[in-house]
Amino acid sequence: MKKIIGIIPTIRWDTSDNPYENRYEFVNFYSKKIFAAGAIPIGLVLNEKQVDINQLELCDAFLWPGGRKINKNLYKILYYAYINKKPVLGICMGMQAMCIFSVMQKQLQSQNLDISQISKEKWLEVYRDMINTNPTLVPIENDTIHNNIITNQEYKQAMHNININENSFLAKVYGLKKEVLHMHTKQVKHVGSLFKPVAYSDDNVIEAVESIQPHLFWLGVQFHPEYLEDDNFINEWVKKIVKK
Repeated sequence: MKKIIGIIPTIRWDTSDNPYENRYEFVNFYSKKIFAAGAIPIGLVLNEKQVDINQLELCDAFLWPGGRKINKNLYKILYYAYINKKPVLGICMGMQAMCIFSVMQKQLQSQNLDISQISKEKWLEVYRDMINTNPTLVPIENDTIHNNIITNQEYKQAMHNININENSFLAKVYGLKKEVLHMHTKQVKHVGSLFKPVAYSDDNVIEAVESIQPHLFWLGVQFHPEYLEDDNFINEWVKKIVKK
């Protein structure tokens, strides 16, 4: 039986008076890579703006792609994956969302609260406090290499090297140095209680995180491994899931 990977969407709602402009968007690169790795991608959608547990139960793992704005409803997918020990790969904004979730988990632990038992109101309280007092994401100062826009013909200007920790899943795929594609304006400042940084750019921006908990196969990368045909990172991630 092939593994099913749920892809978290970019949600565009209430952007105009046209009700047909309310839509979910999925970039083809991600599903193409998942199919090539031998798994089945499915796009996750919300039910009346709420996560539907029946959809999540179909999935063996989740991929949170890049995007422009994090929809707070989608953190419930990370919560489900955390409680049920489902693998997650976050790419660009997806990694940022995972680190926000991890920081919130750390703050809840400091208050002796269990993430699996708190109310929605408490979750929002902790979330707002984090945003206001100690944000996980901050702008990259004097950025010259991270914030890029690419076309099919011109993308090499968005490539730069990352330095990878030896004892990491990322190093098993790439080695200790890799040229990767970047398109982001913010950086992760804190990784929380669930992760450790495993790669940095030359200007010391965190480029990848991995879970410190052995039972949790969660990875986040700030770059875009889905774009280049010869980048096999997503393939190796899926192969690891198949073996579990």
